[in-house]
Amino acid sequence: MIACISARFGRKSLIRRAFTLVELLVVIAIIGVLIALLLPAVQAAREAARRMQCTNNLKQIGLAVHNFHDSRNGVVPAATSLADPAVRVSGVTFWGFIYPYIEQQNLYNILTRVTDNFQKDMSNENFWGTASVHPLTDEERKSFNFSGYLCPSRRTTVIPYDDATQTGNTGEGGIYGPQGDYAVVYGYRTNSWPQSWRLNGQIADGTSNDFRGPVRTAALQTSGNLGSWYPTDTFAWWSDGTSNQLVVGEKFIPKDYMSDCRTISSPRSHTSDCSILTAGYLNMTAGFRIFYARFAKGNADNSISDITNYTGANGVHWGGIHPGVCNFLAGDGSVHTISATIPVGNNSMFNYLGRVDDGQSVTIP
Repeated sequence: MIACISARFGRKSLIRRAFTLVELLVVIAIIGVLIALLLPAVQAAREAARRMQCTNNLKQIGLAVHNFHDSRNGVVPAATSLADPAVRVSGVTFWGFIYPYIEQQNLYNILTRVTDNFQKDMSNENFWGTASVHPLTDEERKSFNFSGYLCPSRRTTVIPYDDATQTGNTGEGGIYGPQGDYAVVYGYRTNSWPQSWRLNGQIADGTSNDFRGPVRTAALQTSGNLGSWYPTDTFAWWSDGTSNQLVVGEKFIPKDYMSDCRTISSPRSHTSDCSILTAGYLNMTAGFRIFYARFAKGNADNSISDITNYTGANGVHWGGIHPGVCNFLAGDGSVHTISATIPVGNNSMFNYLGRVDDGQSVTIP
């Protein structure tokens, strides 16, 4: 009898009550709330990592600038260009010159090979496009979309350029070529660039405010020979001091024009994304910005709703994808996050930080 009772109670104790539907729904709801609370933190951590990488890219560019100066005894040139006013195209720009100093010797070797040491024009569509006459293989063309020139907060890859998707007005020059999210501080206004790019304009009017940015066109040892280039200036050109000089910053590109190299409004170059390796017809802004420029306010989606006249001369804006701020490289190699609300224009702190010799005692905030 006792054995039967024990067996009966033993079996009963093994019976477990299952979750009710209400209990299961409560558990699922709790898990959902925890995920909802955790997801923003994960996204914020990822963005912080991307932003750190973006800053690191600028630091690497800064190291390249200094290594170039040590090796070549001069500041990285803005570009190679001829003194002849009738010649309206440039050779390689700042972004190509620093390839060997940013661990991209292979890209530099390709450039020197296909341009005969930078003497051939890179601005026309046949150079970068898929036409049978271009000197680059498909793999070589794609390799120039270097990740070190891209901010991962904005994009980690770029759309390869080809004739099918990047057709445009060939008369503007530079409609093809690599893309990048950073720009060199150059000059006071874009309409003066055709003069400041040329060697004769740079030298003859070297005192003009228009040409007082940190980088200038390369000098030539032999007239008409772009392959004989050498740096025009040393760090002494930055007479306000390297720590007070902005050199490179994040450039604004409207969301709808990302990876777009076609003719866009007039002039197209003010919002172009491509052709950072050439100044095209000497008025290209893909790899450059003026130190007089305004800031795009940095909407989270990189939209253009908060700025005006973005296709005109005033549309050459600074501003990355980070809301409210923009990262800049200073001449001493440090990187600074500057608020988009900083005053711009004449007699502004930002204008003083872009010009090499204004004599104003300002420091980067």
